[in-house]
Amino acid sequence: MGIQTGQLENAMRGLTIGTVRALDNKKKDRLIEGLAEREEQFKIEVNGRAEEFPVWTKVEINFRNVFVDGTGQRDSDFDRPTYTFGYVVPVGGPVGMDACITAWNVNDRGETVGCVMWLGARATDVPRKFKAEVHAVFQGYGMPPDPYGEIPDSN
Repeated sequence: MGIQTGQLENAMRGLTIGTVRALDNKKKDRLIEGLAEREEQFKIEVNGRAEEFPVWTKVEINFRNVFVDGTGQRDSDFDRPTYTFGYVVPVGGPVGMDACITAWNVNDRGETVGCVMWLGARATDVPRKFKAEVHAVFQGYGMPPDPYGEIPDSN
């Protein structure tokens, strides 16, 4: 009336796999539903004529997540997301690009939901037509805007 060796091994294997899956599912739930470090990436296509002095274009960016002031939750003094940018100029290069955020879009709860970015392009004293992709990355402490979905109608 004892457990055979194969049965015990199978039971332990099933328990281990079940525990790992449960931990993975919990981690996924926390990432979907709760506050965590978030990153959003945007590809912005730009084309035009670059000259000696920058020509600026305004771009409105809306985030898929809301970013909050997480200075008490993380090792950062930033109350807004940080951003980095890079660019690729496959046509008409070399052209220099600049990116400047002039405003953060904030909702009534103080969450950062987007920004106003200005993109500048410049060349030498010889103007040139170009096409480029600007890659902007925003990183900060936040969550999806509605992590729990709509509240179902109780009727």
